[in-house]
Amino acid sequence: MKEKVQEAKALLQEKSEILRRFFEQSKDGLFSYNKELRIIDCNNALIHMFNLEKVELFQHELHKLKNEDLALMIKGAMADKNGKFAGTYINHQGKRLWLEIRCPQFMT
Repeated sequence: MKEKVQEAKALLQEKSEILRRFFEQSKDGLFSYNKELRIIDCNNALIHMFNLEKVELFQHELHKLKNEDLALMIKGAMADKNGKFAGTYINHQGKRLWLEIRCPQFMT
């Protein structure tokens, strides 16, 4: 039994590392957030897209986004709804960006 538990832990560790590499190396901007709708992790593509430091992104409260449709979609994920958003977003520097976002149900 102990051997099977060790094997399962090793497999889980391996899968976690694959997911981490995918997250970090993706050319798409990816982020994860917590129940308070604060970004808790993001990849370099997202940092580059918004031209911010990672620490600055962590300070953003997603429920206070200027684009209400985007904020509602993210909030909906907290209510067990899958969300999609496609539209323009104006970043903090006034630059218009086209975003296509898919937000799966929030997993606790």
